[in-house]
Amino acid sequence: FTALDGEARPPAGLTRREAEVLRLVARGQSNQQIAEHLFLSVRTVERHISNIYAKIGAEGTAARAIATAYAIECGLLQPLQA
Repeated sequence: FTALDGEARPPAGLTRREAEVLRLVARGQSNQQIAEHLFLSVRTVERHISNIYAKIGAEGTAARAIATAYAIECGLLQPLQA
């Protein structure tokens, strides 16, 4: 699943919106920044993130880092080139 794949399905049963939120999480954006970017409330972003974490099995204080690694592994975000 990439931004160019119009027909591909997001990984782990994520919705397209959840995949979009995950991509922004992986880019280091805060919940507030994601909300502003997607024209959503912060509460809605928080709900999407909670659903993402549940679907990919991320929990605890490392959940955001786990989600970022997951996004990279699934091709939602390309790793930075050294």
